[in-house]
Amino acid sequence: MNKRTRVMPRRYGGASVSTQEWSRAAWMAGRRAGRSISDPQRASEAWTQWIEECSVPSKPLYRLLPALAQSFRDGFEEGSGRNLEHPLLPEASRRTSAVICIHNEAEALPDIMTELKQMRLHEIIVVVHGCSDDSFTAARSFEGVTVIHVPERLSDEAARALGAKMSTGDNILFTSSDQRVPAEELGVFIAAASRGVDVALNDITARLPDFKDQDAVIRCRSFLNRMLDRDDLEANSMADIPHALTRRAIETIGTHNLAIPAKAHSLALVKGLRVESIYPAGDFSNFGQGDSSRDLKHDEAVTVGDHIEAVGGLMEELGPRLRWGNLPRSKWSAWRNG
Repeated sequence: MNKRTRVMPRRYGGASVSTQEWSRAAWMAGRRAGRSISDPQRASEAWTQWIEECSVPSKPLYRLLPALAQSFRDGFEEGSGRNLEHPLLPEASRRTSAVICIHNEAEALPDIMTELKQMRLHEIIVVVHGCSDDSFTAARSFEGVTVIHVPERLSDEAARALGAKMSTGDNILFTSSDQRVPAEELGVFIAAASRGVDVALNDITARLPDFKDQDAVIRCRSFLNRMLDRDDLEANSMADIPHALTRRAIETIGTHNLAIPAKAHSLALVKGLRVESIYPAGDFSNFGQGDSSRDLKHDEAVTVGDHIEAVGGLMEELGPRLRWGNLPRSKWSAWRNG
């Protein structure tokens, strides 16, 4: 696209522009692109160029991407007089593998695959483990999908670790098997990884209950992040999907450690990987409020134990006071209280 068809108005540069103004800018850019591009297949190319040229900071950009994509799409259809059949997704500069793990969820798989098939992915890996339904047959029915079959039941984390080990992409997107996340939202995590975020986390912060209602899992996550001087991450963790990792992150953390999200998360922070909370994807409306059922209480105990193991490993590597040194309690309290 030459200079005469630039789709980013200069007057919209800068971080102070409001969400409404950015949406308006995206719509105008889409309309201009629609008028100048005869092939609707190039809409994603124009959308990607506009994203690269706009100057909104990455953090707000990730939050706004799905809404801005819709505004650009509306403008493009207005300008071209044609409807776009596929979602507008930023064109990734690196190959992306998608990993999804299935346990007796054959009925849910078509909806999930519908979203993944709309994305420009290098490969899709489905890990089918411990299934007694038709999940294996359902997974094999999709063209171009790599299916890993494990007869025994694995933990979801261990299954994802296996999928990561078999992946060959530059970025790896881990998505859910129990809920349908739109392709536009999954694309946000890929965009972040393509821009250098090694660990692009699902941001559940706004959906957390008050502290008094939080369960032990949430409090352990917050504690781990705080001990590693990453209060900004709140309770966000690699245990939540969707999230994305770069190949650099996979090699630094080690695929075997992905089976214990708390350990993988702490290693990512200690090893200096770029870890950020990216976008609130999926439904976590009842997350973090505990449950009286036996299975969930068992899972909670396992997760707490994983965090204890992670902190123990950190103490061996960084010392018993982690990164806090020998700061006296009075000075530490003064620092904590601002």
